[in-house]
Amino acid sequence: MIDPLISQGFQDHIFSDLGKDDLQVSRAGSFQKKISHSKYFSKDIYAISFVVAGKGFWKKDDGPSHSIQPGSSFLTHPGHLYQFGPTPAHPWKEYFLVFRGSRPGRWVKDALLPEEDRPHTLPHPNRLKKIFDQLFSIDQFNSQFRRLRTINLIEQLLLERSIQLEGKKSELPQLVKLVLQHCWDDSTGQVDFEALATSHGVSYSHLRKTFREHISLPPQKYLNKVRARKAQHLLDDHNLSITDVALEMNYPDLFSFSRHFKTYTGQSPRAYRGK
Repeated sequence: MIDPLISQGFQDHIFSDLGKDDLQVSRAGSFQKKISHSKYFSKDIYAISFVVAGKGFWKKDDGPSHSIQPGSSFLTHPGHLYQFGPTPAHPWKEYFLVFRGSRPGRWVKDALLPEEDRPHTLPHPNRLKKIFDQLFSIDQFNSQFRRLRTINLIEQLLLERSIQLEGKKSELPQLVKLVLQHCWDDSTGQVDFEALATSHGVSYSHLRKTFREHISLPPQKYLNKVRARKAQHLLDDHNLSITDVALEMNYPDLFSFSRHFKTYTGQSPRAYRGK
């Protein structure tokens, strides 16, 4: 997705007239007949990829390696090392979009651009492909609406992906749904996952493994992300001070809250509120 030297059949599309601060599309296009794998550190960019054909692997940081099937899609976020590519003897075709700016931050906040730890196979991949195809033909639009059309299609792309993945949640095992419910209902940040596992007749290791297989995060990290999301909603209320939000979220002190919030959102509570 980043290094065309390792690929054949690379096709690039340039979107040069998007706002510099709001949204910059650095690259967009497709790879075919990829002969090696990509390894790169995502310093300040976001990206969405869609594997039209081929099988391969995907890995984030020091996490486990996940398989990629046709119809898989994956996201990349700033601050992580990604590795992915085809397995031998499997032709590879990948659509991708690389972008940066302030607007992607809002998409993250709206859960359109979530940080994920594995690729996902979509139940209706052709819908995503159609939006990519429309996006790649955007250079046919030479009017003042070209920029708005581009932004609209990218949002459609992210929304379609999110809706498909949301639909797959109905297929989650009951144990995973139970953990999700406890995380969202919790107001203390102290869910006892071991006790929860025991009360449902399974070991904690089984609960943790099952949850991670379906949600891509272990239970405690998911709980931490939920707390950060709840804190964001509270910070949107400017009638509450940052200290009030920390107390509401049951943090022992402002320092602990700020550290946790920055870990899971990439910015301090004060910086978030200042946007």
